[in-house]
Amino acid sequence: MEFNSLIPELSVFDIVQTRNFYEELGFKIEYERPEEKFVFMSFQDSQFMFEQIHDDGWNTGELIYPLGRGINFSISVDDIEKLYELVKSKQLEIYRELIRSVYRVNGIEEIQMEFLIQDPNGYLLRFTNWWLLIWRVGKLRLVALKQLNKMTRNEKCDIIERTRNWQIWIYGDDEKIRNIKKEDAKSIREICDVSLGYIVSTKLVEKQIAKLSNDKNHHLIYVYEDEDSHKVVGFIHAEIYESLYSDCGLNILGLAVLPEFQGRCIGKKLINHLEMDSQQKLIKFIRLNSAVSRTGAHKFYEKIGYVCDKTQKRFIKIFEWVNPSLSH
Repeated sequence: MEFNSLIPELSVFDIVQTRNFYEELGFKIEYERPEEKFVFMSFQDSQFMFEQIHDDGWNTGELIYPLGRGINFSISVDDIEKLYELVKSKQLEIYRELIRSVYRVNGIEEIQMEFLIQDPNGYLLRFTNWWLLIWRVGKLRLVALKQLNKMTRNEKCDIIERTRNWQIWIYGDDEKIRNIKKEDAKSIREICDVSLGYIVSTKLVEKQIAKLSNDKNHHLIYVYEDEDSHKVVGFIHAEIYESLYSDCGLNILGLAVLPEFQGRCIGKKLINHLEMDSQQKLIKFIRLNSAVSRTGAHKFYEKIGYVCDKTQKRFIKIFEWVNPSLSH
């Protein structure tokens, strides 16, 4: 094991409680000295030392809960959504929910996913994952997406230098999201039936996929394919939305995931993918409608940054046209 250049050593109230808490999060014990109530732990590229408070310690003031006031520890993780779900499954109190935050660094907008929790001693732990880079060259907005916690600052700068004159959109490593294909019709029909309550025929879905997927100037349709079964388990469908009184936007016509695959952030990944595509196309906004009864969906949309700005009623008129050539 190599020691990091900077390793925080935290004074704690109860070394056993603290060690157990961090082990539940996936921290690894590198070594410990039980007789001194001390433990050295690591988590991916981060390292921490913990020691139970004692009278001979380096105590510069009164140590009362919450410890570490005025500081938080930023911990980079490979899969932040997986860790976030683990924290929720263990019913640990979340200080700040999982969000996307934008930070400007030397003229580059760096977007990261992050959430915060407090350990038993009150220390704030800020788990982060760099999500994408955005920088500008003239009027162009360039975007590079990657699991950026695995990317050093020099690598980021190298990408910028090598792509300085490119108009690029580099998609990330989530190969499970792709454009819809006609062969997906059966899976889409099932999702519409089970998740949305729309009972339609596979034949109709096939016809609509063939029609709409060829109209890429107006329709964006992506599916999420399960890695193990290679079955399509979710989809998102958006249409270009334009009017005389607004900028060009997107209207989400459908977003659904099979019930047994919900809770895995698939819906969020599909929306993220659509949002990134929207930025490339300089789309100004994304809007959607959701039934009043779908309160769970409302919370999901609000959690990822969407706001409810209208209360509307939908009116529809269905026509049953008769082909004139068949009326005689």
